[in-house]
Amino acid sequence: MQPTSTTPVARDDSPEPRLLAIINRHAILILVGLSALAVVFYAALSIAPYATYRSNAFDLGIFNQAIYHYAHLQPATSTIRGVNNLLGDHFELL
Repeated sequence: MQPTSTTPVARDDSPEPRLLAIINRHAILILVGLSALAVVFYAALSIAPYATYRSNAFDLGIFNQAIYHYAHLQPATSTIRGVNNLLGDHFELL
């Protein structure tokens, strides 16, 4: 005959693990929700100047025109800056 152990067997019927799982699930949902809200807020904040035509991206327009003209094998002129040659725009004599 084998000796029997008198130590109690741990059972997982206690409410503590289930309560911790519920709290962790709610914490994760709150964290994901706040993260999604932050993404939407900052995306709207960064797109708003372009949607209202208030961006100060003059350089992007100048370079866009230069690339367009170079791609079509034309001299790079800029209607934004009003110069006939964008390469000469950066040249300055002391």
